[in-house]
Amino acid sequence: MRRKNVKSVITALLLALFCWHLGSVTLFPHIHVVDGVVICHSHPYSGTPDNPGHSHSSAQLDAIAQLSMLVFVLTALTGVLALFRTFTAAVCTRMRQEVTPATVHALRLRGPPCR
Repeated sequence: MRRKNVKSVITALLLALFCWHLGSVTLFPHIHVVDGVVICHSHPYSGTPDNPGHSHSSAQLDAIAQLSMLVFVLTALTGVLALFRTFTAAVCTRMRQEVTPATVHALRLRGPPCR
């Protein structure tokens, strides 16, 4: 019973984290121009999209870029693993069959006689 409660709490926390992230990405996008480079990202802030009212140091911008790349790579890896699991499950299901005398007889095929 305790394990079920822990799983429910973890599920609720992950759902809340996802909703917070989705809301943050959707509601707070803004841009910064640093040395002529336009950097677009999103996080809660006070200001308008044209004038965010805050700035980031170069170390903060590097951290944002690295975290964004990490999220992208983990998402892509998760998708690839999910596809791989689906594919291998489908292949293994097709390969798995019951062995019967008819199946064994069918597998003892030989080539045609030579002349």
